[in-house]
Amino acid sequence: MLTCSFRRLALILGIVGLVTLASSAPAHAALSVTLKAVNPVAAGDTGASGGNGALAISLDSGQFSADGAAVGEDVLGSASMDMTSISVSSSGAGEVWLIFSMNNIDSPVGPGSIFQSITGQFLAGAAGTIAFTTFGDLDNTLYTTEPVSNAPTVVGTPVVNVLGGSSSVLWISDNQYSLTQVLKINFLTGGSVALSSDSFSNFSVPEPTTFTMFGLGTIAMAFGAIRRRFRTTAT
Repeated sequence: MLTCSFRRLALILGIVGLVTLASSAPAHAALSVTLKAVNPVAAGDTGASGGNGALAISLDSGQFSADGAAVGEDVLGSASMDMTSISVSSSGAGEVWLIFSMNNIDSPVGPGSIFQSITGQFLAGAAGTIAFTTFGDLDNTLYTTEPVSNAPTVVGTPVVNVLGGSSSVLWISDNQYSLTQVLKINFLTGGSVALSSDSFSNFSVPEPTTFTMFGLGTIAMAFGAIRRRFRTTAT
């Protein structure tokens, strides 16, 4: 009778663990890439996608244009976003922002960090300047402009001002959130720049509820097996 009770307890805990694991599966992330002309000001251009994967970039905002691909992934253990083989061009001097945002990220969560890096080079015209930042937002907003870095729910990495640079910041999340890359390019003359950006959130602490449920289920099954072995030996 007692053995039956342990089996029942193990089954219940196992089911609860599976339900918890299923409910913590990644939601479908939404992706958005915006080309925003800052100087001279012009209407922006935004491309969007409804889920994890690649988003082709072919954006135009008057004086500025951008082509390439953006990739966002929300998987167990890490959420990552990359703009790969991006080419940004300008017909004259000016400043343009490229904003890549991904929301509905719920894996991983907990205490961790956001890391970013960027590589590339100015190919034509006088070498300009760049400023690259990645923001985490607990409000889970999909941005088409720069997040407000002093908002209570927003954390930004230190700004990277050189192609080939990187930075990171501590990040704590307990629910769905968004990540947003903001790349500001200042062209001194007409020209183009080729670049690739990478950002990811990384958490080393597993979700305690799921592992606790599975752990308790395993302990209950093991204890029941030990009791059965002692009962068999006694008889």
